[in-house]
Amino acid sequence: MSIFKETNNTQLAREHLLKYTDISIKVITLEQFINESKHNYKGLEGANGAIEKRGDHFAIGLKNNKPETHENTFVHEILHKILHYENFPEVRYNIELVKNTIPQNFRKYLPRLAAYFSSVITHPEIYLRMRDNYDLKMEDYFDSLVIQKKVLLSNKGIFNSPEEEVFSNQQLILDGLEYFYYNDNQKRDLLTIFRNTSDSAYMSCRSLYKAVKKIGVYNPQSCLKAAALIRSHITSYGTKRSIGIFNKFWNAMVFYSIRSKGFIIENNDRLS
Repeated sequence: MSIFKETNNTQLAREHLLKYTDISIKVITLEQFINESKHNYKGLEGANGAIEKRGDHFAIGLKNNKPETHENTFVHEILHKILHYENFPEVRYNIELVKNTIPQNFRKYLPRLAAYFSSVITHPEIYLRMRDNYDLKMEDYFDSLVIQKKVLLSNKGIFNSPEEEVFSNQQLILDGLEYFYYNDNQKRDLLTIFRNTSDSAYMSCRSLYKAVKKIGVYNPQSCLKAAALIRSHITSYGTKRSIGIFNKFWNAMVFYSIRSKGFIIENNDRLS
């Protein structure tokens, strides 16, 4: 990717990752990242970037027409991998539970939803480290995120059933948690739009944020507790509104960390 330029911050991020692994990094366009992946990354086109281990290297996809975000996004994606090695939880799904409870035609949505959940629970720590550990100019970066989120909020659309609308609101609650960790101007802007989009989802998200804030998400242990709380809150929101099968997506979610060598459930049992 010729448009990507190394900076002191990107070099520092590489050095920080070297504490955990010497796997090489290949920077490509986000379009190439999506096209070459074996996973379904539909919807990722609007993101600033993504990272994935491919064979003997990490591939980082950056949006080709957003060079002003490349430095921040590169550091952001490297921090995702650093948190992975530091044992922060990631969200995956119980394959056996999926086979037994979720119809085949619905299962294609699970990988992206799990990846999305993983991002939400680790972004507060990532934003904190971006601010504290690097000399980044983050205003343009957050502005670009706000544009993405405004598109998401404006695409609420027309639903085929009340259950579909509740499922959409559950995803808005999850996404909305992140807004509270943006810079003040962007946070105010997005929360106002969020409330106007769905007052129900907004009020539920605000309540959830207050509970998550008490636990904290800034170390692996508290992040795991927060993740379990978030899942419980979202499923409760669906249960109260008789969402039916859509709640099974959240019930199938399990929490994984590199040192656990398996899936961690709230009671500390593991699924290999």
